[in-house]
Amino acid sequence: MPIRPVEIMEKHTYDPDKDGIIALAQLVAEVCNNTDTDTKVAAEAAARIVDVDAEEADRIADVNAEETARINALTTHTELPAAHHAKTIDASELTAGILALARLAGITNTQIAAGAAIVYTKLALTGAIKAADIEAAAGIPLSKLESAVCSETEADNKITTHKGDASAHHTAYTDAAVLAYLEEGGLVAAVLATVADFQTNPATGTAPNPERINDNNTASWDTVDTLLEYEEVDFGKVVIIKRWRQYGSVEHDGSGRFTIQYWDLVAGAWADWSTDIATRTLASWSELITETIVYTTKVKIIHTTLDAGPFTDANLVYEMEIID
Repeated sequence: MPIRPVEIMEKHTYDPDKDGIIALAQLVAEVCNNTDTDTKVAAEAAARIVDVDAEEADRIADVNAEETARINALTTHTELPAAHHAKTIDASELTAGILALARLAGITNTQIAAGAAIVYTKLALTGAIKAADIEAAAGIPLSKLESAVCSETEADNKITTHKGDASAHHTAYTDAAVLAYLEEGGLVAAVLATVADFQTNPATGTAPNPERINDNNTASWDTVDTLLEYEEVDFGKVVIIKRWRQYGSVEHDGSGRFTIQYWDLVAGAWADWSTDIATRTLASWSELITETIVYTTKVKIIHTTLDAGPFTDANLVYEMEIID
């Protein structure tokens, strides 16, 4: 019975690691031990095996060539990425990696997120922080402010104490006390002198009826017929004066003269305030005349020249006002 080619191939498998010709000779030698018919069949089978072997060798060579090409391509890809990868030219194309700090420029304040939490030591302040830069809710502790600053509560307490015991911080004064205070460079509380202040205490002095010059009655007068007689008005407190006026008489011809003096708190003596004032020839008030502002406690009207009018050699003082 002839040997089928299939059976031969099952018994004799081609080893690709050995030379194809040697393998074929071994197979032919073995087959020759059979009958001639078997020899023919074996030869045909061997021929077919040779054809299959050649095809397989060609296929393997093709596979090897393809693998070599792939390896070469991968090597080139690794060594020269610029040849096959286009460069990124827009930041939006970046999805990973770390961008060098040197590449960042032109960042503005509005581009920094509110929650960035940049630490104070990283800020380079070019100017002083102003009150407007500090939020109302900043909660700056009192210890960070000037020592002279106090809280609202402390201020309220101080004001309450100040109001509650005036004698503890306001002392009564006399002219001498005020003078000493001013000489030491201090300040003194003074009020603007009003008409009521001027009329509070009746005038005194060497004139016949000094009290008539500030009694708010223009129907009575003080007749001064002796040179250098005077009327004096004491305010009883420190006041500010800057203006004066007089009520005149038709008995004057305007030739009389008088001087207004004030008590100088610093010098502790009388000082001229307005001099060479003419007697008024009309039975009415003059305009308010403005002089230098002074602080004082009393004023004096000294008659330096007697009026030679119809009421011969006398200055008739109906009313005076020396106020702020």
